Amino acid sequence: MADPVETSVNRMVGDKFCSVYTGEKKFVEELRQYAKEYPNDVKIKSLGGGCVEAQVPFFWFKFVRPKRKRNMTEEQRKATGERLKQARQKKEKESIE
Repeated sequence: MADPVETSVNRMVGDKFCSVYTGEKKFVEELRQYAKEYPNDVKIKSLGGGCVEAQVPFFWFKFVRPKRKRNMTEEQRKATGERLKQARQKKEKESIE
């Protein structure tokens, strides 16, 4: 069994920054890249043992609502598809002009 990998975000209302600690490889690499791209916003506090602790802007973290599930009839699906098709055609036509 693999060792558990943790990611935690500590936010304090009123602070401009929050603290992120992670051992997840994809987030470690993202934070390292962000530190290079945004040196004024992202500060790496510690890096070692495959983990990183970083300070990032407070507003970067939001709760994401789950997608709504819709139960549509076949007629509703077709109508929605037609509206989408027309909207795409209209957008394409406007971009050409």
